[in-house]
Formats: sequence, structure tokens, C-alpha cells
Amino acid sequence: MLLNLGKVVLLNLIILMSLFSCESVNDCNEYLNETYVEGNSNLEDSIAILVKQAFVKYGEVEELETKLESYRLVYSHSLSKISNIWTFEQNDKGCVLTFKEFEYNIENEKPELKEILEIDLSEKEWKHVKYLITNFNFWTTKQYIANEVADGGGYLIDGYRPGAGQCDKLERKIVIRSGALKGDEISWMCSDLISIYLHKSDK
Repeated sequence: MLLNLGKVVLLNLIILMSLFSCESVNDCNEYLNETYVEGNSNLEDSIAILVKQAFVKYGEVEELETKLESYRLVYSHSLSKISNIWTFEQNDKGCVLTFKEFEYNIENEKPELKEILEIDLSEKEWKHVKYLITNFNFWTTKQYIANEVADGGGYLIDGYRPGAGQCDKLERKIVIRSGALKGDEISWMCSDLISIYLHKSDK
């Protein structure tokens, strides 16, 4: 009888292990078409440090540390005192979109938070965010592209997806686009992400 009981326990363990194995494989299926091009990880360490320092200046965390997937988008323009930050954080119901607007007068002065707004996005809307991230190749595109102009704007977006490293894929990435860039897919993606906020905030 003890022998039979041992067999039952062993069988249950095998089934349980197979379930976890299948779950792991299914999770990695999301990244099957994600391939990295040599040279696209071109963000210099000095710039990455400046980015972290800037986030601290704005009262933000240096790196996203969320339970689920999240993205943080920053836009600023050389001719404006205003900078905006949008954070898309996945949750069990879909996503929370947090908008912050800052104003500064002197470069070394800490920016002043002028507005903060939280908006709940549905699961369908979160899937659209994910579609934009995937369709515009955020995780595989070149990290840094700049067209230095005197009156240009710039986007910075950082992403975090915990668990992707278990599939040998990136868990974190920062992408920067600076200046007037025609036909750049990341600039289009950022514009579309901001449109989600504009659409929701008008309601």
C-alpha cells in the first residue's frame, strides 16, 4: 500500500512539473519573433547615467520596478519649459496610465510638478499598448538616434518586463529619439501612445 501511495505522489509530481514546463514554454512563445541586431544596443553608459539622474530630478524612480510589465514615456522640447511623463503600468484589470506635467525655469533647478492624473485602462486598451510596443519594434530597435537641431523635441521611453530574462530576452530597455526624425517608427509609436492619453483624458 505504501508503495502504491509513493507511485501516486510521484505521478502527481510529474504532472505538476509538466504543467509548469508547459506554462514556461507558452510564456516564451511571446518572444519567438524577437531577434536582436548587433549594434542596436548603442546607448553609451554616460547617457544612461544622465537619464537616471534626470529621473531622480523629476522625483521618479531610476528604473521601473513593477510587479508586471510597464513603460515610461518622456517628452520635452528645447523651446518649452514643459516636460511630460506618461507611465503605463499593467495590472490585473488592464493598466494604470499616470500622466505628470513638469515646469522648470533654470536648468539646474528641480522641475515643479504642475499636474498629475491617473487613468484606468481596460484590458483591451492595455493590449493595444502592447501592440504598439511590438508593432513598432521597441525591444529590437536601435536605442539611440539623434538629429541635433536647435529647436527640436525628443522622446525617451524605458520599458520593463519581469520574467523575459528567463526566455533569454531583454527585461529592460531605454530608447531615445532626439530632434526632427522623419519616418522613425519609435517617434510614431510614442505619438500613438500619447494619443491614448489624450483620448482618455478628454472623456
